[in-house]
Amino acid sequence: MFTLYIKEIGGQTTFLKKYFKTINIEKINNGYIFTMLFHINRKREEISLLNKIFYNLVIKKIKKFIIENSIEGIVVSRELIKNDYFMQQLKSKKKQDSIEKVNNNKNINIDFNKIKLIDGSILFEYMAYDVVKYIMKIQNKECNLEDIYILINNFNKHDIIENILFFISKFRNVNIITENINEFKKVEEKIYKETGIYVTVSNNKRKSLKRAKYIINIDFGENLNRFNLYRKAIVIDSKKYNIKNFEGIKITNFDIDVCEEIKDYFRKYNLLNITNLAILYETTINKNDKFMDVRKKIKDSEIIVTKLYGNNGVIDENEYKQLNLNNYS
Repeated sequence: MFTLYIKEIGGQTTFLKKYFKTINIEKINNGYIFTMLFHINRKREEISLLNKIFYNLVIKKIKKFIIENSIEGIVVSRELIKNDYFMQQLKSKKKQDSIEKVNNNKNINIDFNKIKLIDGSILFEYMAYDVVKYIMKIQNKECNLEDIYILINNFNKHDIIENILFFISKFRNVNIITENINEFKKVEEKIYKETGIYVTVSNNKRKSLKRAKYIINIDFGENLNRFNLYRKAIVIDSKKYNIKNFEGIKITNFDIDVCEEIKDYFRKYNLLNITNLAILYETTINKNDKFMDVRKKIKDSEIIVTKLYGNNGVIDENEYKQLNLNNYS
């Protein structure tokens, strides 16, 4: 995956200097680094009309570069993400953002809005097991003695069978909650024939999650609220929304640590401190990689979970310890 890393160098400068020398571009192994050679005020209301015009010109350059160089993902520094106006314009959906790229004498219409803003959510999904394991370690529990509930509808998801088999090897029972019952029933049968292990597939909104302690929500999003949920469950879901009548813990993001070799790579290009390691590491994952290949890469990179976040920020470890998962009342 070719990634564009967008960051800034602090300090004030004149508008003329901004106009004539706005961006430094550096090619690296997996993409390009765009360094904006000026300071952007964080708050939208602090930006003058002149600067807004200038920022729009810069963002137009960025979008043009993304399209011309087949960029698949963008990493934006934590400082730039705080700038409401910059991010609004970067994400804006305009006709001119679909630009025709000439390739082998053919005009190809590329929609910029399909370019992914990398946020760590893909790595978060690959490491859902590690997140549950991190929590269970705090709670003095073992994964192989607990059940896991996975909410998923997209049957075409890459390597879905490998994904489920991995969870089977880690937990006592694996339960698939889906609206795509027919396709996942075939998966259930295939896994039983190959392993002799049952995977429960269901979509009973009243009963499926009534006693579920640990839930991984892959792609149901807020539709989770349609289920009768155990109110003290632990839910892993990168989407931010509120769960109705919920007294449990909802985890939306994480921090990680990795081996020095990986950190040295990002440090070499002055990227290590522009955002968190989860976002940076996600740029090394190829969307065509098989699930178990990514899991091996995660293991080889010595990745560990160091912190978990909910809708309102960092989750204190005491919250996991105090949560009574054995009381179904």
